[in-house]
Amino acid sequence: MRPDIDIEVYADELSPTAGFAVMVPLAEFPHVRRIRYLDARDAGMAGLYWKVEYEVQGGERWTIDNWVFRRSETGVRPSTALRSMRSMQTRLRGTLC
Repeated sequence: MRPDIDIEVYADELSPTAGFAVMVPLAEFPHVRRIRYLDARDAGMAGLYWKVEYEVQGGERWTIDNWVFRRSETGVRPSTALRSMRSMQTRLRGTLC
């Protein structure tokens, strides 16, 4: 499994332009290998997403997942989904052990 950092930002308005303005300086770092963008405003996540791949010494790659959500929106968020999966894993371990 790749090392991973998840970031959620909540803003009054969703702006791809503002998000790209944040990503431009990151692209200048010599070990940033890739930045990908997904506009998920009309999808289940209702947000903007940037995935940054960063390579450390030795060639190991870190993934930095950046989500921007509208502060006023409710719905499924990566952190909420992750907590639910971890809770389910804990319950399953208790049942299977």
